[in-house]
Amino acid sequence: MSFAGVCDNRAELPRSRPGTAASGAEAVLRSWLALGRGTVDRLRGSYALAVWEPGRAELTLVRDRMGTRPLHYVQLATGVLFASRPDALMAHPLVRARLDEDAPRMVLAGINVPGKTVFRDIREVPAGHLVRFSRSGRTEHRYWRPTAAEHHDDIPTTTRRVRELLADAVGEESGCPDGRVGSLMSGELDSSALAALLAGRHNRPVPTFAVDYQGYEENFRPHIVRPEPDSPFVRDMAAHLGTDRTDVVLTTGDLTRAEVWARLVAELDQPRLFADTEPSMALLYRAVGGGSRSC
Repeated sequence: MSFAGVCDNRAELPRSRPGTAASGAEAVLRSWLALGRGTVDRLRGSYALAVWEPGRAELTLVRDRMGTRPLHYVQLATGVLFASRPDALMAHPLVRARLDEDAPRMVLAGINVPGKTVFRDIREVPAGHLVRFSRSGRTEHRYWRPTAAEHHDDIPTTTRRVRELLADAVGEESGCPDGRVGSLMSGELDSSALAALLAGRHNRPVPTFAVDYQGYEENFRPHIVRPEPDSPFVRDMAAHLGTDRTDVVLTTGDLTRAEVWARLVAELDQPRLFADTEPSMALLYRAVGGGSRSC
């Protein structure tokens, strides 16, 4: 769900077909008109939204519970700018691309400080928060946080419950308008479980995509981060599930192409600690997006 605007109760909201992205935004808008800020307690999934209430002269920015969707803002003397990416904000003539004094520490340590970015004047809405701007200033409210409780269920009950939760999450996130689905696969537990649930949900083989490197498996050397290569596990799991497997095999030349890095520098919203992984993922996503069966 992208940004949505809301008018007052006299507004006529556009109608849209059920199941479309527009109808999702419309549902949120109508809920806000009925429940106000209580709407955020009922939202699930990945979203970022902005609501402008002219009667109150208030702008509310909301980010989903886990912070899956980014939402950034800048406060100016004349108002508030917001966007999903910092570079969109920096397109405004009054927003300068100045690094925060903590930026080198954040990037080199791989630390994300909630609410901060590497840019001095640009902030982000933290996960599970809403930020409200009014004539009296800015206020921030955390509307959701994970809770911890002592676990009493036995192993079969726990297994069943985890499966139910994962299946529910996969069902929410795998709806494509034209029915196309696909899954990335690394051969590890998380991606394998998601691919299996996706295949079971659609009751048919689903396309899976994995990235590999020329000569990697033959020349692999174990280390603490990766004791074994992924490729054998990808092949075994794809065979077990009967997926339509695509291996995107990259060479050193692929990963060092000037045009790939130029595109990455243009697309990345801020520096990355593990920037060497970005070409692999970019080329993998390009292969997925070029297929006719991916979503």
